[in-house]
Amino acid sequence: MRVSRIYAVIAVISIVGAIVFPIVGSIAVRRMPSDDELLGTVWITMAFGLAGFISALAMERSKARAWMISGLVVGALAWAGWEYGLWFPRVILEPFSILRWLCIAGTGWAMLMSFTGLLLQLGVPPGVAVYVRRFTIGVAACLAVFAVLMATFFTTMADTMTWRDRDAFLEMVGRGGGVLGVLTLGGTLGVLASVLVPRIGLGSVPESLRRDLAITCPRCGREQTIRSHGDACAGCGLRIKVTPQ
Repeated sequence: MRVSRIYAVIAVISIVGAIVFPIVGSIAVRRMPSDDELLGTVWITMAFGLAGFISALAMERSKARAWMISGLVVGALAWAGWEYGLWFPRVILEPFSILRWLCIAGTGWAMLMSFTGLLLQLGVPPGVAVYVRRFTIGVAACLAVFAVLMATFFTTMADTMTWRDRDAFLEMVGRGGGVLGVLTLGGTLGVLASVLVPRIGLGSVPESLRRDLAITCPRCGREQTIRSHGDACAGCGLRIKVTPQ
């Protein structure tokens, strides 16, 4: 069974649980002591399940395979760490908790690899769109590092900070994270536009030379119709460029 299918099943079950548990909890006559932990487990599982599914799918399609494997492994460890900390909070709530630091860093890496895997699976045409995607991944990496450092610092020093220090810190985090977030969002939209709008990234190719061509992908064998002068297989993401003579 493919790894992506395993993660897909986990994600679907957790999504169903996230919907059903609050409904059951609202109509239950008696609240169970572990309700909060169960709901937290569902949400954590859903987040890592979705991230793992995207990374596994990219790995199976040979998109930065080694990086995707690292995201899956590190993500699984962070997932286990958060679940342990949820049920045994004393370990993770200590000011200088190594487990919490590792979970924060592991979560940042897993989410970054998932986002990278998502962008790599988008069949962007050759040209400027390729550089936009690289830029977006680079900015996303800066955002992940920034988020990990800020989360680690705040959860460690929160008890020793005054309200004024907290406000100043959160304002700084909001500004820095906002700038990186806007750049990441803009780059992502640019990549999506290059995929959804066939003309973007095709350069100055005359319209008379652009054709819809029926081909069989040499990698996965999928039969499909592509645009000449730059397109990608809808099945495996292989970039294909055909120039009619």
